[in-house]
Amino acid sequence: MPGGTDPGADERLRERARELSPGLFHTVTQGRASFDHVAQARRIRQRHPEYGAESRLLEQLAEDRLLEQSGEAIESEYWCTREYAGCALTSGGRLMSVSNTQHRELVLIEAQARQLGRDVESVFARRGLASTRMASATTLYSVLTRVMATADLLKDDAATARQRKEALATLRAEWGWARARTQEAIQRQARFEYFLGVLGGLVAALVVLGLVGWFASGHWPRQINTPAFLAATLSGSVGAVVSVLERMMPRQEERPARRRALVLDYTAPTHQKVVIGAARPFVGGIFAGVLYFAILGGLLTIQGTASQTQNTPATFAFFGLLGFAAGFSERFATDILERVVARSNATGAEPGAGEEDVDDVDTEQPSAQVDDDAQQGQVAEPEVEQPEKKPEGGRAREAREADYAI
Repeated sequence: MPGGTDPGADERLRERARELSPGLFHTVTQGRASFDHVAQARRIRQRHPEYGAESRLLEQLAEDRLLEQSGEAIESEYWCTREYAGCALTSGGRLMSVSNTQHRELVLIEAQARQLGRDVESVFARRGLASTRMASATTLYSVLTRVMATADLLKDDAATARQRKEALATLRAEWGWARARTQEAIQRQARFEYFLGVLGGLVAALVVLGLVGWFASGHWPRQINTPAFLAATLSGSVGAVVSVLERMMPRQEERPARRRALVLDYTAPTHQKVVIGAARPFVGGIFAGVLYFAILGGLLTIQGTASQTQNTPATFAFFGLLGFAAGFSERFATDILERVVARSNATGAEPGAGEEDVDDVDTEQPSAQVDDDAQQGQVAEPEVEQPEKKPEGGRAREAREADYAI
């Protein structure tokens, strides 16, 4: 500590530091210190060089208090000479910064870098990921030092407009690269945790769907083709897993727009990502099961296939392929289901067979004419106005007759 080895001198230095800034001294010795208190202590000797010894003592006490609170010592730090600003990186990969700059872009980049640093701490919190956490934090710390250096340059009245412009351009380029690199590392870890949930969900889905098939074979052997049902639902769960794997592959320029890379909310806790991933195989199996019942119920007609009630290899393979497609592509399954619902609604809205449309026939009989004819001994046939038949349009006829085909 400053003050040498003389205990009396150390005590007098502490007393002068207490008198210089009573509130700051109390915080760094008994309260909860922050990096801002380190900056305040350092600021004292920048404004009043004559209090250099007291300022260094307060700064050291603040850093010691931070170490005591978090268990992480400050490993690297950077301070501005003109602007009230600085940043630090701890031994555990935690980023800290303080800045009084009024430049809008610098304030935004500093805030975004610190938030991304907190995300790094959260995602790579496990002990086995310490090296990855430290590497990502070091990348972001480099950005913060660039922010501080740029703030110092903008504060310099002697700096030219070109120097200011180049400093901001360099900061934008480094921040863009660091943000992309860090977010990719975070996404990679979030995808891994998500896929662990998917694998666990696949095992659970196979067990649950197998039990459902066993129950159906014992209670509804005539209503359900159990092998075809299991082929569809189990393949749907497997298709969902393959879909997740395909979207986790490294991004490629030629990747079709309909198969975007898997992007997760990495700020969610690990258990939430695992649970959501475990639900994915169940969703694929349910989609496949719904399509199976739609075909079995006649709401969805597949051209060129044998009866779906026959237990044949072709039927088994057909439902296995259809179930895999439903689990692999949610858009494929939802598109078919929407068409099935639309066709079901259209079928329910059509008039029943043998029913007449009462609006097209004038059933009102002129009572006066009937009475006159009855007095003459004749009963006149009521005049019925035949409705004019309009040719049915090609689209309407096709909508009534055509079945949805794959």
